Amino acid sequence: MRSNKFMNIKTCTIVASIALITIACILFSMKNKKEDFETLKLEEISNIKLSTDSNQVLVDDAQKLERILFIINNKMNITSYESIDDTPTKFKGKLIRIEINKNLGKDEYGNIFYAYKKGNAYYIEKPYYAIWTVESLDYDYFVNLLTNP
Repeated sequence: MRSNKFMNIKTCTIVASIALITIACILFSMKNKKEDFETLKLEEISNIKLSTDSNQVLVDDAQKLERILFIINNKMNITSYESIDDTPTKFKGKLIRIEINKNLGKDEYGNIFYAYKKGNAYYIEKPYYAIWTVESLDYDYFVNLLTNP
């Protein structure tokens, strides 16, 4: 009877350890999605193009560029959602395309993100890479730039 109890405790301990290791790996993987993401530097950016179906704005003002980069570099919180398409499809309202253009010598390099609202949450998505949440104020900043450049 005692050895059976001991085996149950041992089995529970092993199962709990495996579960904790699995959770830790998932959390580490999610954290690394942000750490693996290249930090965007103002001096490397030539401009940022914001667009919707009906409007397009080219942002090249240093202050505005700095705020956009601050949102992308510092304010996005990773989710467990996967980005599985070229553009997000399940959202309400405006889909804002954010194209960050880096000037690397003669070549331009574009980094594409999408900002949108889904339910009561606001998201920024990099296609096939990751989906992050942002605060409503950050999303509203993009909307404001599109309506009041």
